[in-house]
This record gives sequence, C-alpha cells and structure tokens, in this order.
Amino acid sequence: MVWNSFLALVPLAAALALFRPATRAEGVAWWTGLGLFFVMLPNAPYVLTDVVHLVDTAHHGLLIREAVAYTAFFAVGTLAYTISVARLMAFLRTRGMPATPRLVAEVALHTVVAIGVLIGRYARFNSWDLGLRPGRVVLDSLGWASPRALVAVALLAGGLAVVTTTLRCAAHGVRLGLAGGQARR
Repeated sequence: MVWNSFLALVPLAAALALFRPATRAEGVAWWTGLGLFFVMLPNAPYVLTDVVHLVDTAHHGLLIREAVAYTAFFAVGTLAYTISVARLMAFLRTRGMPATPRLVAEVALHTVVAIGVLIGRYARFNSWDLGLRPGRVVLDSLGWASPRALVAVALLAGGLAVVTTTLRCAAHGVRLGLAGGQARR
C-alpha cells in the first residue's frame, strides 16, 4: 500500500509543477513532465482497485484496522487524482480552451485513465512498462479487450467523472463559504 500511495502521488507532484498559472508550456523538460504526468496518472485511481485485497483481509478477521488503513489509502488516491485533473483543466482554461473542448478532454482523460487502471489490474502492467515495453503492453492489453472490458472501462470512467466532479464542486462550495459567497468562478 505504501508503494502504491507513492505512485498515486507522482502525478499530483507533476500536476503541481506543470500546471501553474505562470507556467510556460514549452521546452523539453515541460513536455517530458507532461508525458510523465499522463503515464503516471492512472496510478492515482488505481489504488481504488486494491479493495480486492480488503475483501481477502476480511476473511482473516482484520477488517476494522485494515478498513481504516484502506480508507486513508483510497483518500490519497482519490484526492491525488481529483487535484491532478482539476489542475490540468484549470491550466487548459487559463490557456483559453473553451468549456466544451475542455469537457471533451476531461471525459477522454477519464476514459484513458480507466483503461490504464484496468490494464494495470488485469493485464498486470506497470506505468513504466509503457516506456520499456510499449509493444508488449499494447498487444497483451488488446488480448483482454472484450465487450465486458468496454463496460468496465465505461463504468470506471463514469465513476471517476462523478467522484472528481463531486469533489471539485464540494471544494468550490467550501471556497464560496470561506469567501462569503464571493469565490472566483
């Protein structure tokens, strides 16, 4: 769980470094960081799939202690993903991308991330395998593609969209409350 939590924080660190208002989207370092961000982003919500281990733990009578640990673990992954996506979308907005293309980009991002999460969980590849063995990742992943897998991708992408939107709306509501109803939109 510690390793997966660390991996969940990598895209957050990249998002915080890359998607600042004053950032200029240019140069090899920035584009390399962007590639790292996209390759590592599925690691943040991937932690949610580790619930399968909690079920195994329940059979051994360790449910309450482990449930607390997994709740913290899931919160790290969920918040890292939500903040990362929010930073990217805010960056695109400040770069002048209209709302509809941003929405399409976000839906596409959730879908690609869902595919990455499922490749990690079922095809058992790591993020770095995409750089080390891209052909193997693509060919092996296509082997598990099926109508059932498409449903899983759609459900996971939809779940990611709902969770991130809900958390972002909640954060906006908190900002409004703290600012006395005058938060910047």
